[in-house]
Amino acid sequence: MSRRIVAVMGSDLSTAEDQRAAEMLGEALANEGWVVLTGGRIGAQSTSVMHLVLAGAKRVKNSVTVGVLPSERENEQTSEHADVRIFTGMNNARNVINVLSGDVVIAFGRITPGTASEVALALKSEKPVLLYRADDKAVDLFTSIGASPARVVASLAELLAEVKRHIAPGPPWTS
Repeated sequence: MSRRIVAVMGSDLSTAEDQRAAEMLGEALANEGWVVLTGGRIGAQSTSVMHLVLAGAKRVKNSVTVGVLPSERENEQTSEHADVRIFTGMNNARNVINVLSGDVVIAFGRITPGTASEVALALKSEKPVLLYRADDKAVDLFTSIGASPARVVASLAELLAEVKRHIAPGPPWTS
């Protein structure tokens, strides 16, 4: 049975509450047996959604995490929590790889231009998109465009239920 991939997009998080929520999201996704994919970067002061979601996922024994990176090689921005590191050398153009690789795309937190481009690409590609802890402007925009607009989820439990509507949980991670 192949593993399903959940792609989580987002930028730096400014509050400790959001940072904890990102780690909890990664752990919850990995607990469902899904591969967790992000942009694989640490961000400012190690506070990016990408890094924190991967860190949370790695709390689950034998979980698999993927970082799709903009650089050509490892550097100070590469998250150590990415098991598989895909160095694209494509800078922001890598965003298409991020979203097309995921079976479901989650946008977490305040939406910046990079995350907005990923959400737009996912909607254009008719991928299921979930907005979690997103700002009002992003919610207004992304829930009103596309053949299947993004859905807002208010809690981690609701998010997991929505992901399960689109993909089945994977087998447990075993040694």
